[in-house]
Amino acid sequence: MPRNIVMSPFSFVAFELCSQLMEDGQEVIGIEPSLPYIDKGVREEKELYIGRNANLLLYSIEEFSFSKEEDSILYVYQEDISLPDVEEFLELNKKKTGKIVYITGNHHRPLIDVMKWSESNVQIQLPDVYGPWREEGVFEQCLTGGSFPFEEYEKADRGDLLYIDDAVMSILEIAESKSGNYQLRSGVENHWYEVLKELGYHIIYDREREMPGRVFPSNKEEEQVYVVNAPIKPEKGVEMLRRHVNQVRKRSLFRQG
Repeated sequence: MPRNIVMSPFSFVAFELCSQLMEDGQEVIGIEPSLPYIDKGVREEKELYIGRNANLLLYSIEEFSFSKEEDSILYVYQEDISLPDVEEFLELNKKKTGKIVYITGNHHRPLIDVMKWSESNVQIQLPDVYGPWREEGVFEQCLTGGSFPFEEYEKADRGDLLYIDDAVMSILEIAESKSGNYQLRSGVENHWYEVLKELGYHIIYDREREMPGRVFPSNKEEEQVYVVNAPIKPEKGVEMLRRHVNQVRKRSLFRQG
């Protein structure tokens, strides 16, 4: 079984990848960039959530090293590439890991084309993703803020949507046995707006504006759409997100009191 190595293990997508792998009984190596990449309070909440888990080993990016060539899967989410030492780490170790799984959001061109490094690598493009621990999302702010987040709504990719659990399970399925370029899709019509409706907001759906985008690769024949099997329905996703927000709020009040 390959070693699972996750860059910036406490960031949004990476943390859920770590959690799922550990739940499956697998060991995870988390590589910590030298610069802070997450709010200190949020990180502490996540550390409390996973507790002392022997399956999670943390290394600073300076102290971790690969064997010459090893059977491993390195998961990298593009948001973390803005940290200069992460890009340098990938460049230095591109031939030492068995597979790199490079994950990006929709409408974001990959900053690094890992497919040029090895045909066994994977590039995965996500639609918008919601769920626990995402602080800046529209749905999360609908539950925690006092008013509708119009600014975030205008910026959001509303063409499609996945609950974080579905996104992570699909990433792991692709990483296990596939290579190439993939776009994840929920297969649920108007998914983004259906979730918004579950939160009590009704906004007219603009089909032309909200069609899922196609960004990479330049050769469309290489692009493969991966439709999630039995995705979490909007009502269940909102219920789970609401439960998480309430739990975090209770823990915060308990510590303050």
